[in-house]
Amino acid sequence: MSSFANVCFQYQTVWEAAQPALLYLVPACLGSSLLCALIRGELKELFAYSEEEEEEEKEEVEGDEQKDTKDKKDD
Repeated sequence: MSSFANVCFQYQTVWEAAQPALLYLVPACLGSSLLCALIRGELKELFAYSEEEEEEEKEEVEGDEQKDTKDKKDD
């Protein structure tokens, strides 16, 4: 970790501009997610994750609920 901090410091010194999100926030967030998935054995699931499937399932459930509500009103 100290070598990474050194790289951040060198970048800041050379370019005279700190880029905290690019230099340590993003790698820390990505690194912790990758490490956690690796330890849990869920690395494949992490890379296969998609929000689109969840949204489609949610729309299907909402559509089914609306049909059930309509059917109950008709009775």
